[in-house]
Amino acid sequence: MVEREIALPEPAAWSDLDSAGAERWATERGQPRYRGRQLFEAIQRRGIADVGEMHEFPASLRRELAARAPTRTVRERVHLVSKRDGSEKVLLELADGAMVEAVSIPSGTAEGWRRSTICVSSQVGCPAACTFCATGVQGFSRNLSGTEIVDQVMYFVPRLAARRRRVTNVVFMGMG
Repeated sequence: MVEREIALPEPAAWSDLDSAGAERWATERGQPRYRGRQLFEAIQRRGIADVGEMHEFPASLRRELAARAPTRTVRERVHLVSKRDGSEKVLLELADGAMVEAVSIPSGTAEGWRRSTICVSSQVGCPAACTFCATGVQGFSRNLSGTEIVDQVMYFVPRLAARRRRVTNVVFMGMG
């Protein structure tokens, strides 16, 4: 019996690929294996928001990547910033059109130590169906994938880095 590898389908988003998957994707399309490692490192370690920012890739490869799939599984629809404390609340659209919210909350101490807490959603809707809660009233649709949860955190990484900050805490918002 001859074993054949099954070709990988296009990812829903580049952030869906793990390191081995990114390498395999690259080699199946005639790229050197290291291009897959570069893709994985840029998205998962450096937190790039757009493959167009991957200047280690030729422009033609960046265009091809952008045409094949989005960088992340989430897309910003609304981004609000509190004038009072700098908290950021974002409405994110998932690949299937569902919407979730994520929040970045800055905080500090008397010594000036700053934290950046990211609150992420783990579900679309809520199964508890509390009548006093807008999320409960909308009903429960599904749990999020691991990549969709991580991509909520990664949404804030470049924004915080621009202010010389980083994610220090991650909490799950209460849904049900």
